[in-house]
Amino acid sequence: MVSTLELYIIPGELYPRRVTIYLAEKCLSPNDLQVQITAVSTTLTLQMAAPGKPPGTGQTLALGDGTFIHQSIAILEYLEDMCDRNIDSPEIAQPSMRGTTLRERATTREMMQLADEATSLFSLACHKGSGMFSM
Repeated sequence: MVSTLELYIIPGELYPRRVTIYLAEKCLSPNDLQVQITAVSTTLTLQMAAPGKPPGTGQTLALGDGTFIHQSIAILEYLEDMCDRNIDSPEIAQPSMRGTTLRERATTREMMQLADEATSLFSLACHKGSGMFSM
């Protein structure tokens, strides 16, 4: 039995939403993967705060050994690896969302990288192209 994981997310934010959508698409509850979900709030000084959360990005997966995974795609890969390996129980959701063949996995990786690049460019355009963000 692995120790419980803790997933820190800012509800409604884009990158953390990837992880919650993944869990919903796999029909997984946090209990299935032994993941405790903790909402992160923002303080008046725009710091992200939650008990036990290290400084940094909004989404963070805390592993039981003290390791933290901060990037949403890396968190998705970690959770999918848990499902693929059925670490604790064979009933963890299958099939793999990455695909089962080399071609399917490469295509999935390609789409994820394309979506990530598009999101980054859109975010840059919003922040640099809108007067709202210049205040």
